[in-house]
Amino acid sequence: FAFTLQTIVPRGFYAMQNTWFPTLISTVSVIACLPGYYLLTLYFETKGLALGLSLGTILQTFLLLELWNRKIKNREKLQVYRFLALMIIISMLAGLLLMPVVTFLQSVFRNDTLLGAFMVCGITFGIFVILLSVLGYLFKVKEISLLYRNAMSRLFKKKSPN
Repeated sequence: FAFTLQTIVPRGFYAMQNTWFPTLISTVSVIACLPGYYLLTLYFETKGLALGLSLGTILQTFLLLELWNRKIKNREKLQVYRFLALMIIISMLAGLLLMPVVTFLQSVFRNDTLLGAFMVCGITFGIFVILLSVLGYLFKVKEISLLYRNAMSRLFKKKSPN
């Protein structure tokens, strides 16, 4: 989610003709995270680097988002943060639930082949979509319900005769 937000949040600054500020904040954030990347890589190797990059991106994105909210005096920022917190919780739950599924699928399909990797990825994605829907409903995330409702209405939209 943070990598996605990282492409969206700076655009608000860009729209106001301010390209230097998000660039400067992002650069300083990356430099500040370098020791963390190094330490995590020492202890967890490549997984540590992935974790460090993810955590660094989350921190950088939230910093930029908070600075953006202050700049525009966003009175509804708590609702945005609530939504993001719910999405983090839902993503973590979905990830935890999918880990044994992926392990099982990797034992069924040869994931060292392209077809096997696609099978694991495709089945995992399908289950994720269902999990996202169920968890979104349970956590009452209206944006998820709206997303599915719009997608279904477009998929099953009757074509009018010409």
